[in-house]
Amino acid sequence: MKIKLKQFNMACLASVAVLLGACSNGGEIKADAPAPKVAVKTAAVVSDGTMTWPTDEPEVVAKVAPKVVAKAKVKAPVVKRQAPVKVAKAAPRKVVAKPVVKAKAYVPPKPIVVKVHKPKPAVRVAKKVQPAPQIRMAQVPRKAVQRTAYVAPKPAAVRQVSYRPQPARVAKKATYNHYSQGTLTGDFAGNPQAMAFINMMVNRHGFDRNYVTGVLSRAEATKWLKRMAYSDAHPELRKKSGGAPNWTRYRSRFITSKHINTGTAFWNKHRRTLERAANQYGVPEEYILGIMGVETIYGGNVGTDRAVDALATMSFMNSRRGKYFASELESYFLMTRSTGLDPLKPKASYAGALGLPQFMPSNIKKYGVDYDGDGGVNLWTPVDAIGSVANYLNKHGWRRGEIAAIPAIRTGGNGYASMKSGFKYKHSLTTLARRGLKPSYNGVSGQVNMIKLNVTGGQEYWIGGNNFYVITRYNHSTHYAMAVHELAQEIKKRVKPSRVRTPLLEASRDQDLLTRAAGRLL
Repeated sequence: MKIKLKQFNMACLASVAVLLGACSNGGEIKADAPAPKVAVKTAAVVSDGTMTWPTDEPEVVAKVAPKVVAKAKVKAPVVKRQAPVKVAKAAPRKVVAKPVVKAKAYVPPKPIVVKVHKPKPAVRVAKKVQPAPQIRMAQVPRKAVQRTAYVAPKPAAVRQVSYRPQPARVAKKATYNHYSQGTLTGDFAGNPQAMAFINMMVNRHGFDRNYVTGVLSRAEATKWLKRMAYSDAHPELRKKSGGAPNWTRYRSRFITSKHINTGTAFWNKHRRTLERAANQYGVPEEYILGIMGVETIYGGNVGTDRAVDALATMSFMNSRRGKYFASELESYFLMTRSTGLDPLKPKASYAGALGLPQFMPSNIKKYGVDYDGDGGVNLWTPVDAIGSVANYLNKHGWRRGEIAAIPAIRTGGNGYASMKSGFKYKHSLTTLARRGLKPSYNGVSGQVNMIKLNVTGGQEYWIGGNNFYVITRYNHSTHYAMAVHELAQEIKKRVKPSRVRTPLLEASRDQDLLTRAAGRLL
């Protein structure tokens, strides 16, 4: 056995040597070609013999050099020769196909993440550079002068008063229930007109019968009011002064220092409200003041009689205009219910005119304006009174930019003397000029009125424009409209002296008026 092992080792060394030589000579080994059989000759052990080893790998036969002598100092044992053994060639082995093993999909290994430390960038802090000291001049403190800048007020929304009748089933209850009374008593007890009025207010407007009865029972018909009601019912009995109405006397009642001074102070106090009304309605401030000055001296004389007394007396004791005053008493009840006023409190004129502008109750319903925005029309307050007067004149056709009346001058001839004068009669400027009169300066247009005023010792002639006629819608009187115009101009002289034209009076054919004109100017 030992000998065979040595032979086997020698054969392995030889095979390795052959392989190394083949590699050095650039030989190729083909995997698919069958391995050649190589006889290994050993000089000492086997000659011309071959050995085979059962292995699963392909056979590789290496050519061994013919003479390979292994030098060894070991004495070889004496081996008896034996007859050569014939080795039968092995039958070729059957190649059994190995099962195909599917290779697993290659999965790349996860990359190794190496954290790199990044140093934080250094933050550079800029050094504050202190500015060079500045030398400033010493400032002496001064007191600020506060100047009030005028800001034009915004036009307020006009809220027109409304007395829409309420149905009987949803009628508002009377504010003053302590006036309730079942039977009509007092100065109008048993008066058929008063009883008819109570029924009308209940059926038409849904008033409580006892409330209206209680209010009328507390109304009084004074001697003064009875006399005025009788005088209004019988105008033919009024005492007439001798001759035509005199403008000089009428003018002296309203163009006084009291009217002018009070009107100037009123303008200065309520300047912004007057300017707002003038811009909104187109009626100049002086004419609004002229109306209120002639009517009540700007609230100084709104009347001494209770409104319910005056209206009830004129309604139930005036045979000529009782129906008209009954309609005004009806409007008065509706106004007090709408605004919550005590019907026995407001004062009025003997005819029932109310407030600073002396509106009749029906005109409050038509032209009254809540100009201060407090939710109700109160003509005893200046703001509502200003807005209501301007609205009244505007609704009756006031022309913006025109004056009411202008003094007339002669152009030659006296044909104007036969023409009709007064606010009821219209003439063209061309006709008047042809007849001998024309306005002393521009300011009127269209159809105009020729105004003849009887003064002490003669007549004055004026040309009344469209706005003069509008003023007569407030009071149907030529003298009234002239008083409003002249008072307005006198107040304007005080407030805006540079904007007032000095009237140019010229002698008429009836009287030389230059002396009186000079006295007026002086």
